[in-house]
Amino acid sequence: DSELKSIYLEAGEGDVSLSFFRSAPLKKRTEAGLEFIQKGWMQGAEYFNLTSNTPVRLFGIENQKLYQESIGLYDSMFRERQEAQRYLNQISVMISALKQRVYQQELRTFDRTVSDYQSGVYGWTDYVDYLFSKISKLDPSAPADPGIVEYRKIRRMESEIDFEKAQSEAEHAIESLNESQRLLWNQFTDSDANTLHQITSLDDNGPYRYLFLEEILRSDSRPQKLIKGHLKKYLQYLESVKQLDLKQQIESVQNLQERLYLMLTRTSEESRLHEADLKIQLLDKLIHLKADPELIQKYMSEKPYFSTGYITALINRIAFDQGVSDQLSAPEDELFESAVQTAEEFYKLTEKRDRYFVETMMNQIRLNSENEAVLIVGGYHGPNIESLLRQEGISYTVWVPAVSHETDQNRYEKILLSQKIKGQPVTVLAEAKNRTKSAVMVQQLMMGLEDGDDTARV
Repeated sequence: DSELKSIYLEAGEGDVSLSFFRSAPLKKRTEAGLEFIQKGWMQGAEYFNLTSNTPVRLFGIENQKLYQESIGLYDSMFRERQEAQRYLNQISVMISALKQRVYQQELRTFDRTVSDYQSGVYGWTDYVDYLFSKISKLDPSAPADPGIVEYRKIRRMESEIDFEKAQSEAEHAIESLNESQRLLWNQFTDSDANTLHQITSLDDNGPYRYLFLEEILRSDSRPQKLIKGHLKKYLQYLESVKQLDLKQQIESVQNLQERLYLMLTRTSEESRLHEADLKIQLLDKLIHLKADPELIQKYMSEKPYFSTGYITALINRIAFDQGVSDQLSAPEDELFESAVQTAEEFYKLTEKRDRYFVETMMNQIRLNSENEAVLIVGGYHGPNIESLLRQEGISYTVWVPAVSHETDQNRYEKILLSQKIKGQPVTVLAEAKNRTKSAVMVQQLMMGLEDGDDTARV
């Protein structure tokens, strides 16, 4: 009964539907779609449009000129990044050396633990437990963070589960599946993660397939007989973890971390050094184009304090006060400032694209008398587009995918910055086919038809 007529996409321009491929066998379309998804040439909306018969169009809301400017800035940042990273590494080494002289023992130990967590030495649960334990000792009356309260509830649920018994009960339930149910279950089986276990990190998706076990058993009314005891407790635990607001959890950890830094920092030198350290961390995210909108807002509102002049002055003053200015002297760097300026221009252009997205989408919605629509954009665009939709008085719901691993940056940039087929830039193919982001994919699909290639292509 859905009235959905359109799915709107960034990076495309105009009608980019793939429905004209539906004359090909579904099996071939499915094989081609899966191959292209694995290569990073196709996303979920395109796969849906290619392999289903639902009369929904894909419509690109990109401004071609702004998109090409964005790719150009990304390319410039890619070229400038190595030199910029070298400068950041140089400053980071100086900060680390000064920490050994300036930070008192307890602060130094805490700072090292934070660094270990950021580099993956500690898992999420171990780190949150550590932060909670430490702040409870330093300030037992400290107000509880809402995110930490939810986390502690889940840890209590976890403590009541006998994981060996839950595993045994799960195996018994799986053995009871009939043939069709087992086929369904096997789709969710990962040979590397077959055991029930505690969730120790935010990207641990291994055990969540056990939630599907109850759904499979429900088809013949057996969950109440087989989903019981510690297995039932475990599934309730998984459901609670699944419902956690991950953004809130990350913010809670960051807030707790900074509260502890404030408690443990006792001198102005320690405060200045920690300030320099935080600024370098933000600048590192900036030049790798990994900053979220909140970090960008912080950077823009405090821009003079993120200049190399300000940061090096902080570091050099501390080095002078410590009597090591002849050994540790942080220079300013024009190349680094240029890279930061490029990143800043990229983020400003992204906001301009956001406004164009919403304007173009709303024009199409009004033109086609649509009551509902889907808009798919990359994560960074989300918060700003939400704000623009609120200004338009548009009711909306946000779905955020449960991303289990960080984006493969090298692969992403290779695909993004080499958008050519047989020497032709994407823009040339886009003009011919009235599409931008699908040009590579469409050309490859057509080549499969022309060559009569039966291997995973239409």
